[in-house]
Amino acid sequence: MKKIDYINQFGSNVYEATEYAKSLHPEYPAKPVKPIIHNLKSPSSVDYRDYAVVLEKYEKEMVEWKIKRDEYQNFSSKINSELVEYIKEVAGLNTIPEKFRDKVWNKAYEDGHAYGYTEVYYKLLDLVDIFN
Repeated sequence: MKKIDYINQFGSNVYEATEYAKSLHPEYPAKPVKPIIHNLKSPSSVDYRDYAVVLEKYEKEMVEWKIKRDEYQNFSSKINSELVEYIKEVAGLNTIPEKFRDKVWNKAYEDGHAYGYTEVYYKLLDLVDIFN
C-alpha cells in the first residue's frame, strides 16, 4: 500500500480525510459458521461421517478466514496509523512540549474515539489550545 499524503491531499480538512480513510477499508471477511450435527437425539454413524466431512471443510475455511482477517487487520492498522499521524500534525500536537504529547493524545483519543477520528481531532485541538 502506498503511503497517503494527507496534508497535500486534504490540507486541514480532517473530516474529508477521515471519510477517505474509511473508504479505503475493505469489507471485513465473513467468518465461517461451525457445522452442527442435526440429529442430536440419536445420531447414527452416517451422521457422524457426514459431520466429519463438513467439519473438515469448516476447519480449512477457518484457516483461510484467519489469514484474510489478519490481512484485513494489518491493512486497516496501516490506514489508521497514517490518519492518526496526519491528525496529530494538523492539530498541532507536535508544537506542545514532548513530555505532554502522549498524555494529550491519549486523553483526546479516550474522549473522542467512540464518535470517530474527526471527534478525536476536535478534542485534540481543544487540548493543544491549552498550551497556547
